[in-house]
Amino acid sequence: MIIRMTKQANILMAEHIATTFQKKGFDVHVKNGDGRFVIAVLGQGADQIDYLATRSLAGIDRIEKNNDLFFSHHQEFLEAWQFFASR
Repeated sequence: MIIRMTKQANILMAEHIATTFQKKGFDVHVKNGDGRFVIAVLGQGADQIDYLATRSLAGIDRIEKNNDLFFSHHQEFLEAWQFFASR
């Protein structure tokens, strides 16, 4: 799952979201690029997280649950795809 933060989101908001998913047992990677944070949540079951509860976390602009982002150059998430694909 890829979470794109709003441009107004700060590091504390990104850390809160990362910690929330880490506590649920997921591997989380945070990238700050082009003025906004992008968070990758990796692990089995990421697609089963309650979407509405996740949307209620502060600072989230968009959630992309489609893992195809890692297999193609998705235009909106190109920088995130390049960063996470290189890991």
